[in-house]
Amino acid sequence: MASWLVSISVASRTRDYLYSELIHWIYKAKNGVSWTEAVEQAPSLELLQCELGSSRSDHLREKDGLWAVLVWLSILAARKQSVEEIVRDHWAKFGRHYYCRFDYEALEPRTAYFIMRDLEALITDKSFSHQQFAVGSNIYSVERTDSFEYIDPVDGTVTKRQGLRIIFSDASRLIFRMSASSHVRATLRIYAESYEKDPSQHNKEPQSVLSPLIAIALKISQIHERTGRKGPTVIT
Repeated sequence: MASWLVSISVASRTRDYLYSELIHWIYKAKNGVSWTEAVEQAPSLELLQCELGSSRSDHLREKDGLWAVLVWLSILAARKQSVEEIVRDHWAKFGRHYYCRFDYEALEPRTAYFIMRDLEALITDKSFSHQQFAVGSNIYSVERTDSFEYIDPVDGTVTKRQGLRIIFSDASRLIFRMSASSHVRATLRIYAESYEKDPSQHNKEPQSVLSPLIAIALKISQIHERTGRKGPTVIT
């Protein structure tokens, strides 16, 4: 297998766990980068993965959705198993990554900007490091935080503010990212992910597993209070 993999900063860490055992390097591309550009930048690339490749991929009209369909058709042809059998085999070997994304679309850009600005100031403050959050019977300890930046391996160009990341000690994480949904509106996305190794815990609903993390995300961002929204526009 090739020594290069293309991912992006907000994609599920499933790939990080899986490919660390299968290939040598993991190359993370910046958010929004065309995957065809990524192929051109990495001459040795044979396996390419983008954010939607392992999610539902209902974006069939987009190139990433089509790519996911082709990947799964290739896997099914090679494995000669059902999707459920393949997925459960994967979970048994590597564990399950519960993952979801909350999209708040058509926000007033100024409001979205200040939410992200204040959130960055909060999580990068020294007092936030190693902070603990208790939600029900769950306790999450902050291990590290950062504002992800992408350094192009070809020309050295640095692209800052690609997402605010909170990594917890149990490998759970939250990511906040803002993007323009139009010339006059903005979209703010919240990504939540939790890793579970125990096979007896692999049959739970993602929203149930991730609800404590989402509660933390809503509390520290105050997105509902500051936008007047009662919930996300889309949950993936």
